[in-house]
Amino acid sequence: GSELYIDSDMPYSATKMFERHRNKFPFLHKDYLSALHDGKDSGVAEWMVQNLNLQRLPRISSSPRSSKFSLSLDFQFIINTKSSKEILLLLRDNWQHYSQWVEAGNSGRDDIDWQNSRDSLRRKLSSMEVQCLGDIVAQLNQTFLPLSTLPPEKSLAIPFLDVPDPDDERWKYLRHLGVVVKLGAKVFIQYLQALQRNGGSVGRAAEFYRQLGGLAREELDVIR
Repeated sequence: GSELYIDSDMPYSATKMFERHRNKFPFLHKDYLSALHDGKDSGVAEWMVQNLNLQRLPRISSSPRSSKFSLSLDFQFIINTKSSKEILLLLRDNWQHYSQWVEAGNSGRDDIDWQNSRDSLRRKLSSMEVQCLGDIVAQLNQTFLPLSTLPPEKSLAIPFLDVPDPDDERWKYLRHLGVVVKLGAKVFIQYLQALQRNGGSVGRAAEFYRQLGGLAREELDVIR
């Protein structure tokens, strides 16, 4: 069961994400469900998920029930074959499921093997290359969520993630993967670094320094 997927119509399910490569992944034969309750689900699929560890979503952990795990080959396949937008939407819409293997303190486990495995998996996800606005490609943990509160500095080649409706609160999960998701000192430091690389007006630099000054008390360690 821990190796099987069960078909589902839910968005970003294994059925949809592996649709063109279905032969590479083991799916439960449809006859198992059709033989029960005249082909009606009637909670059987959910029972299989809860008790036999079948999954509707692509597995992110190589060993879901073990303290030692890594990024699954299934999820690595998704990283290699799907757009970064699809991957980030998969994680966003199903963060309640995936967070236990990524977010500290959200699994109910605290043994050292679990912590090390979780940190390693998180680093793997954080380092994947993602598409940003302006045809920029960057590591996920080097990017920014393009909130409407941020200055529109397209000419500075800032790595803003290319995602729909970036003000949606559900994108805040990205902070666990190193993405800057709120207006703060890191944003303006990045702007200033971009100005240094690409050139820009003294007035714009002065504005960014004023913004940093306003954040100095709260984020002194970051500014230093």
